[in-house]
Amino acid sequence: MLRLLSIIVLVALVAGCASNAVPNSRPASPAVQKLNAKPALIYPLLYVADLGTNEVLVYTYPQGTYKFALSGFGSANGLCTDYSGNVYVSDAHNGEIDEYESGATKRMRVLKDPGYYLGGCSVEPIYGDVAVAIQATNSDPGGVAIFRHGRGKPENFTSPTTYFPKDCAYDANRNLFVDGTGINGNFVLAELPHKKRTLQAITLDQNIVAAGGVQWDGAHSRVVVDDQGVGYQGSTVYEFAIKSSTGTKKGTTPLGGSTDVIGFTLVSSTSSGSQLIGANDGSTPSVMF
Repeated sequence: MLRLLSIIVLVALVAGCASNAVPNSRPASPAVQKLNAKPALIYPLLYVADLGTNEVLVYTYPQGTYKFALSGFGSANGLCTDYSGNVYVSDAHNGEIDEYESGATKRMRVLKDPGYYLGGCSVEPIYGDVAVAIQATNSDPGGVAIFRHGRGKPENFTSPTTYFPKDCAYDANRNLFVDGTGINGNFVLAELPHKKRTLQAITLDQNIVAAGGVQWDGAHSRVVVDDQGVGYQGSTVYEFAIKSSTGTKKGTTPLGGSTDVIGFTLVSSTSSGSQLIGANDGSTPSVMF
């Protein structure tokens, strides 16, 4: 059975954004602080979504000791975390996002967007908006859905630019980036700027073969995109500085030993920048550090 993995790390005393465990320099609003008024994790946890078993497996980080599993999903397709470390599981074929308190096994909230397959998700760290990549169940174009403050019904932003979106990520200024493929099958990266209502295509100076995950690297203010590659030749992560509608490559990280990394997360380090942890598929799926 082919097993597809996606991944997230929840790190003690660090707020996550778009599966990104880089601390945010701006505090959450008083409303969000009150909403999320609970202590952060004492011990870091690693969450891995397994599409082969439709479970989310939870381990200690970095030890890798198995703790427990979350189950009952139709298709566990994406993972993200909010300011307090609450975990959101994007259930592709049930059209919903399930929210869990950090380290808990009982579901605390469900967000629904019927009529769409759901992909990767991201939580805006200031006001707690939950964004998820959406792909229409009919022939309509996809895009992103945003649940304001992580509640209620979503507002959908669709465009032919992002016909088949895969993942999304907020930056520190509340701009939302989404990657995937257009109707022609070519890679696309687009931005939904803060307070705007139209997805804008971004031109990159690097060809990307197959869309993987997208992250926001808070340490260098760059968008980080994963190219899954082709034919199990290994994946590569690129860093881009975004200005207007152009992305300029600033860094390249070949993921040596990988075959097909379809989801990754960045964890800040005190000495060596960020550590990248990838969910590597292939004949023997694994988590690679």
